[in-house]
Amino acid sequence: LMMYGVPNMKADKTDVVQRRVEIMRQEGVSFVCGRAGNIASACDGDAEAPTAQQLLDDTSAVLLAVGSTRGRDMQNVAGRELQGV
Repeated sequence: LMMYGVPNMKADKTDVVQRRVEIMRQEGVSFVCGRAGNIASACDGDAEAPTAQQLLDDTSAVLLAVGSTRGRDMQNVAGRELQGV
């Protein structure tokens, strides 16, 4: 949420988020990130990522977070053609 919900000018987000992620890793949290709905593509470099059922069976908590993979062109928004928009 902080990476995308807070404007860049308001906070040095990347350093803050990376520092928090590293603290959580040191505390034993494992991050398994899939892409395009495929949990079997882990972001932590695992050769074989767990299936959804394995995650549910083998962990005490699972967070499933989703988001858009591409932006939308807001063709009908007034001022869209202005510089900096």
